[in-house]
Parts: sequence; C-alpha cells; structure tokens
Amino acid sequence: MNKKAFLLGVKTVSWIIGILCLIILVGIGIKIYNSASSSKQELKKAELNLERIQNYIEIVEKNPGVEKEFFIESISDKIEWSISAWPFNGNVPNECLEKFVYENCLCICLKPSMTITNWIKNWKDYLSECNEKSKCIKANEKISTFDKTSDTLPITIEKKGVTSLKIYNQKSTGIVLEKI
Repeated sequence: MNKKAFLLGVKTVSWIIGILCLIILVGIGIKIYNSASSSKQELKKAELNLERIQNYIEIVEKNPGVEKEFFIESISDKIEWSISAWPFNGNVPNECLEKFVYENCLCICLKPSMTITNWIKNWKDYLSECNEKSKCIKANEKISTFDKTSDTLPITIEKKGVTSLKIYNQKSTGIVLEKI
C-alpha cells in the first residue's frame, strides 16, 4: 500500500511539473505575441505621424514664407523615437534607398536623439538603428530637422502626449522642421 501511495505521489508531482511547464510556455508565447503586436502598432503610429508631417510639407512647399505649427502623437511610452532628415554625409536609411532611390527623405526611427556634437560623431550608429526599425517619406526638397528644446539632432518625439512642431520653407536651406 505504501508503494502505491508513493507512485501516486510521484505521478501527481510529474503532472504538476508538466502543468507548470505548460503555463510557462504559454506565458512566453503571449509575451512574444504582444511584443510583435506592439512593434506593428508603433510602426503604424510612426506612419500616421509621417502622413501628418507630409501634409504640412506640401503646404510650405507651395507657399514659401508660410510657417505652420502643429503636433504629432506619441509613438511609445517606453521607447524613444525620433525624426531625422536625410541624406547626411551622402547616406540614407535603407527604406529611403528602396522606396525613393536615394532622394531627400524624412524618417521616424527607433532611436533617441543626440546632441549636435554626438550626432556628428555617431550618426552611423543612428543610421544603423534607423535601418532596423523606421518609417520614411520622400521629400521633394531638402529638409532639415532640429530640436530647439534641447539643441539635438534629430527631433525627439515625446514618450507621452504630443510633440509640437513648426515647419517652414527657407529658400536658402530648404524646408526646416523644428521641435518647439
């Protein structure tokens, strides 16, 4: 009788361990799914923000001297995203090369902004990150970005709420997009 009780206990423990392993595997699967889903949502938000910016680019292209202020929505409350203008030092993100065959482009990339000094030193790292996860649009004219609130390139998109921007067309430098 003790032998049967011992075997029943071993089987019960085996079942409990099996169920716990199954629960852990399901939990990992859910985490992976949520991560992939979150990434798709972030890229969709980036795309919607770029469409909004594109509308204002078209306005200032047609109306030199006009200055417009507007805002874009936060993309993620966990990860920093930023807006950058290309080309820089003759380079552009892969999405610009693939979609626009090396034209002027504006991208929203998964990467924090940098001080101007750090940008000049580390822009290749930023480009590499931009190649990993970004959305880009073609610009008909040269475009420049600048974050007046922190003297950084590119423009940091706020993690929560909205980011206020100003856009205008300078004949000498092209279209300027600033964070205000």
